[in-house]
Amino acid sequence: MPFSKVTVSQCLAIIERMLEPEISSNQTIEEKQRYERFHRPRNQNIVMELAEGGDLLEKVMKNTLSMEDTKRIFREIVTALAHCHSQNIVHRDLKLENVLLGKDGKVKLADFGFARKIENAQLSNTFCGSASYCPPEILQKKAYNAFAVDVWSMGVILYAMVNGGFPFEASNIHQMVECQLIKEMPVSKVTVSQCLAIIERMLEPEVEKRATIGSYGKIRLAKIGQRSVAIKQLKKSNGMKDFIAREIKTMLSLNHENIIKVYDVIETKKNIAIVMELAEGGDLLEKVMKNTLSMEDTKRIFREIVTALAHCHSQNIVHRDLKLENVLLGKDGKVKLADFGFARKIENAQLSNTFCGSASYCPPEILQKKAYNAFAVDVWSMGVILYAMVNGGFPFEASNIHQMVECQLIKEMPVSKVTDSQCLAIIERMLEPEVEKRATIEEIMNSQFFKN
Repeated sequence: MPFSKVTVSQCLAIIERMLEPEISSNQTIEEKQRYERFHRPRNQNIVMELAEGGDLLEKVMKNTLSMEDTKRIFREIVTALAHCHSQNIVHRDLKLENVLLGKDGKVKLADFGFARKIENAQLSNTFCGSASYCPPEILQKKAYNAFAVDVWSMGVILYAMVNGGFPFEASNIHQMVECQLIKEMPVSKVTVSQCLAIIERMLEPEVEKRATIGSYGKIRLAKIGQRSVAIKQLKKSNGMKDFIAREIKTMLSLNHENIIKVYDVIETKKNIAIVMELAEGGDLLEKVMKNTLSMEDTKRIFREIVTALAHCHSQNIVHRDLKLENVLLGKDGKVKLADFGFARKIENAQLSNTFCGSASYCPPEILQKKAYNAFAVDVWSMGVILYAMVNGGFPFEASNIHQMVECQLIKEMPVSKVTDSQCLAIIERMLEPEVEKRATIEEIMNSQFFKN
């Protein structure tokens, strides 16, 4: 049906439930009995476990979930879905109404009407589920990886649990897809970096980059001799194979003290394990959110990010996904640049067209969907990172991408909290909307802020 003019997620969910073509909650008992008598010869009665705690939609609408409740419920949804996926069964209709709760609050995943068993990485074509929970590949009517669709829907559920609404709301499907592709969603009410990071990984529009149930982003700690390492375990799939190979190849080709090192790659029939350097100091996002960075810390961290990126650029490698979460810190606080999933080797000033990264870190040329110089994009993203380190927020924040681009083009950003003229000058040079005038890595390394 046409999109409702109302965008309140709870209202849309209730409308959807009332317009359900099967027996629905707006029917009287007499109507239901008449329906059952009429259809009895064709009916099958399914006797099921009773979930006395209602469904998750009710909890979200009442805004009664604590962060502890959210974590527990999310864990239980993930483990239930992991069990399904381990049997090659996809749900294809995950939504708040289909997550029931027992009397003790325990999750009971329900409504497997669209579920099916999928073998050999087979793609699906059937449109399933509700638009608010569907990823761009379904809304664009493409053949899709149903396992990845389940993950997206789970990302929508987690976002709704912590924010009380859907991440992508628009007046029509076309606008919704545009928002999904550029990751334009309302600023989250929650500030827990781990929660924000996993939501972003699940709501990744590129299927190859999207998190998978028990694999992508699954980090185990281990010791090799006296050395502590991180082991990133990845599940093989047709879609992920090339993506993983590119990331590994890129990381193995880079040898720099401020870039995460790969020690070994172990491949089995079903999995790939990447043995990496362990960054025990967390990520830069945590430091910015805790507001614990002095100007001296900021200068040192910025210098190390610049030198790491300069090394990449000297090898003609562009990162294309620079952000606070991808700047890890060692036990001694030393920068370790990570996550090279979108990195590419670029020759002969070749322009790129793939939309990469998060909107808050993207320059206007990407948000305007133009072919772009990926080296200049890395510089812009680095400018956003430096601004965030000294101000505790992003330079360009708006309710939609169009407004954000307008702000970028006229250089309209909040007055900086920092008064260091050298810092302000280099930020302005990196956040230059005209690509030809934007600072280069060489200019940044020759700036007074970098040298001092």
